[in-house]
Amino acid sequence: MSIKRSQELTETCYRIALSIGNSLELISMLKTSLLTYMQQLKCTAAAVYRSEHKDGEIYITNVFSLPYTLNIKEEYAEIIKIIPEKLSYTDMEEFIFKLPVKEEIKKDCFLHAFHLPGFGILALIHEDSKFSDEVMFALSELNSKLARACIACVKNEILEESEIRFRNLNDLLPELVCELDLNGIVTYANNYSLTKLGYTAQDIKKGFSIFNIFLPEDRALAAENFKKALTNDEVKPREYTIVKKNGDHFRESYTPCV
Repeated sequence: MSIKRSQELTETCYRIALSIGNSLELISMLKTSLLTYMQQLKCTAAAVYRSEHKDGEIYITNVFSLPYTLNIKEEYAEIIKIIPEKLSYTDMEEFIFKLPVKEEIKKDCFLHAFHLPGFGILALIHEDSKFSDEVMFALSELNSKLARACIACVKNEILEESEIRFRNLNDLLPELVCELDLNGIVTYANNYSLTKLGYTAQDIKKGFSIFNIFLPEDRALAAENFKKALTNDEVKPREYTIVKKNGDHFRESYTPCV
């Protein structure tokens, strides 16, 4: 490979690398990344497949492809012979061992399949010619970053779903439950808290300090207890006089925790 071509390949990989991992939402991230792959490598289509374990087998499903109008299974029927939809664990190991591969799936139309470690498969379709071995190697290195970005998106989705379930459970509790940022601004309050304190979901969006609900003379102690919670010191439940949004008072036990 000439120095000029080597520099061009380095620049191409650099541009692709910059497009990867710019969102924690999987489809949004893949949209940006695959579009850049296609533009930089002059591909006609690109797709990412996810491999998932189920009932003792591994299922390989297409999670995103470009162009949007493309039905990749119909347009490129030969792909199924290279990227199967279902494999045993042993067959999956053998399949991954063979990657990356480049195969002609139509006349003058070539599929390039790469392993995305820990996630699945990347498919790039290029017309007229196959990628060179140098390009295949460079992309295999680059695709590890794409795999990590995909995994991060999946973990973030799981975390968000867990938070939603946690908050749904909290909304059923007949006690004050609030979440704060490190500055003491309330970022979430369960239904009981909103009703009891007289605040609304709009107030949460605007943001207000948790110390607003304490009497002025109790705020220093409340702040000290919050600091103890952040450093994992033991904080015993304490009853405070709580101040509602309209100024009314009521007594309630309140314990900060991390």
